[in-house]
Amino acid sequence: MLDYLTDIPEPAPHEIVGARQASGLTQAQAAQIVGLSAQPRWAEYEAGRKRMPASRWALFLLMTEQHPRLRLVRRRGNDQAGPSILAA
Repeated sequence: MLDYLTDIPEPAPHEIVGARQASGLTQAQAAQIVGLSAQPRWAEYEAGRKRMPASRWALFLLMTEQHPRLRLVRRRGNDQAGPSILAA
């Protein structure tokens, strides 16, 4: 299962911008989804000044339902549990 998370390459800046725009999120909202404390780092990723780690990219794609092979689903029978990852 972890192979699906680690085989996503680091994104190019235009891919980051396109995925964020497709999700309808602001830079601040996108940063929050992946655990960044501030929007400026996300802006650095989009501008190409910093490289986004592949793991953070995979998380963003999962959280915005854009991952090419995986999706998050709510576990049945346990409203307290977080989502699970399933191969699409």
